Amino acid sequence: YSIARGGSTSDSTRVFTTTAENFGQIASYIQQAPVGLPTDVAFQTVSMGLESPDTLRPGYTISVGPSAPLGIHTFSVEYGIQDGSSSSLTPVFGNVFEITIEITP
Repeated sequence: YSIARGGSTSDSTRVFTTTAENFGQIASYIQQAPVGLPTDVAFQTVSMGLESPDTLRPGYTISVGPSAPLGIHTFSVEYGIQDGSSSSLTPVFGNVFEITIEITP
């Protein structure tokens, strides 16, 4: 993504999967704190689509503040899923997203 300072972008094209058995038990999802997120950049999950029988599609927004460092930056975001007792459901596949952004003036 190329994002100007003060701008943002949204996406919902990435997916991750689990087993059909786990999919039937999903009560919530969790997003771990992004790793490597540049200063004055925010990552927010705004939606989570459930696509039976085993696929989840997060919608997210990346916002870049006016003092974010210019250049190309890579950070990662990890998702997990939980049952009604807030217990983690595993296995989950492809749930760590590496995201590269270019911050422009």
